[in-house]
Amino acid sequence: MTARLSHLSLPGSPDAWDAMVPDWLRTSEGRLGLRGPNLVWPEPPVEHLEWVFDAESGPSVCDGIPVGFSPADEAEGHALGGLGYIDHIVITTDSIERTSAAIEALTGEGLRRIRETADIRQGFHRLGPGGTILELVERAGVATALWGFVLTVPDLDEVVAAGGDLVSPARDAVQPGRRIAAVDRRAGLGTAVAFMTPEPAA
Repeated sequence: MTARLSHLSLPGSPDAWDAMVPDWLRTSEGRLGLRGPNLVWPEPPVEHLEWVFDAESGPSVCDGIPVGFSPADEAEGHALGGLGYIDHIVITTDSIERTSAAIEALTGEGLRRIRETADIRQGFHRLGPGGTILELVERAGVATALWGFVLTVPDLDEVVAAGGDLVSPARDAVQPGRRIAAVDRRAGLGTAVAFMTPEPAA
């Protein structure tokens, strides 16, 4: 059975989103409302990006990454009609195989594929049909950690315009037919974030 991702707990302040996303993508409190797993600014604030799963309990760590659990009726967050969704979460690791095995033990979902180029080695899990993708990026000597995430939005160009110099110009993504724009660390979101266009219609 696949463990359902409830939400991501974000470091930083929700006010940081006000300076970089248009009104239709956030609430008056600065929170994003997404289809599926949401984004939450907990109290007290967290220091690093954290993931929380929809369950009473489970393993407290996943290959060194702390794991939180929250039943569905206790999860925090806002809904804005499904204007976007978490496309994928990027996880750094020094061993795709080891981290992948820990993710499978946590979520019940095995490694889908490995992508290797001259510059990078990546592994991919998906949390259920159409669910959030976990992208493992292998680099020698790095700690296993939640590095950041990518949000799919219906109008990438408007998000880029709203973000000013805090969001990079949109460019072609690795995924065919899609474009992506990264948020500069100066935005103060406390973690790596990028925005992406939806998957092309079949």
